Amino acid sequence: MLPPSWSYELKAEVMNRVIVEYQTWTTWNDMFRMLQRYKDREGDCNVPGKYKENEINLGRWLGEQRQKYKKRKLDPVYEKRLEEIGV
Repeated sequence: MLPPSWSYELKAEVMNRVIVEYQTWTTWNDMFRMLQRYKDREGDCNVPGKYKENEINLGRWLGEQRQKYKKRKLDPVYEKRLEEIGV
């Protein structure tokens, strides 16, 4: 529950941020699960850059995660999860 003293605008801003963060987290987790299935099937996480699964570009997503890691912009939680499966 948000404090009743907050303005409507502030409450709306906070809730919109929560929604965006949830959508980002959900999408990331969906892609991560797809990567896990790829690893289970192929034996590694060496996804080709143009590899698509169900019309979703898993290779591009993984490349983006690697770029974020190199620039130190990858969320530490995501970094740990990727490291745990061998990325």
